[in-house]
Amino acid sequence: MSKPDEPLRFRNYYKCPQCGTEWHDDWSATCDDQCPNCDTSCSPVRSEDLPAYPDLLKETFASMAEVFSGPQEKLTEAQIAEVRKEQGPFLVVT
Repeated sequence: MSKPDEPLRFRNYYKCPQCGTEWHDDWSATCDDQCPNCDTSCSPVRSEDLPAYPDLLKETFASMAEVFSGPQEKLTEAQIAEVRKEQGPFLVVT
């Protein structure tokens, strides 16, 4: 939940009554949005509270850190060549 001095943020879910397109967007209010398919003005069908933006960023980066802090292994030149052969020349090895 947001702190009193921070603006509330919502994830609004929409379904266009005209073409049936469904999407969601994060907003500072539960407001109407334009359908990305046919440009019809649509009200949210439901909304969820989001944590305050700085907290959301902190949670996102913490999750990313968990993924990238796992055990790292060095690839041999033969393994790199095999991956390049399978996936093309756009492999970045650090």
